[in-house]
Amino acid sequence: MTYLNLFHVERPVYDEAVAVGDTVTVGADQFHQYEVMALKGQKAWLRESDTGMDSIVVAVRCRLLSRSLLRDFA
Repeated sequence: MTYLNLFHVERPVYDEAVAVGDTVTVGADQFHQYEVMALKGQKAWLRESDTGMDSIVVAVRCRLLSRSLLRDFA
């Protein structure tokens, strides 16, 4: 059992799809901004803009902040 299940914590789910190269945030605030490095299935590989640290999250938790310019040419 996880902490989220035990205390019935609801995670926000965002309906806008993200793509590689987009700038996103995870959660309600915009304090940490991430670049989407890769997507596979329901997982997203994110790189924090300030520190360069990587993380893997469920893609539906990502909230889009700005689109990648490369996305227009794909």
